[in-house]
Amino acid sequence: MHSFSPYNTHEIALGLLRPHSQVLDVGCGPGTFAAMARTLGCEVVGLDVAENNIAAMAAAGFDAKLVDLEDPDQRLALQLACRARLLG
Repeated sequence: MHSFSPYNTHEIALGLLRPHSQVLDVGCGPGTFAAMARTLGCEVVGLDVAENNIAAMAAAGFDAKLVDLEDPDQRLALQLACRARLLG
């Protein structure tokens, strides 16, 4: 049985990225994946529900937005952004 590690999933996702892609990192956390994607020249925008994660992303030089999932407008915008990235 394989043990779960976010770094394994990050490496898999990195393998799917084209260099210099635009990346929407939903649930970005403190920016671990964003930093990895940056090494490929990707432009990363992070979204998260935790202020401390947004602060960490901003401190690392990333564009990061705090998302309030209780706000129906923000929830809809997040759903649309995800679909646009998946389909586009």
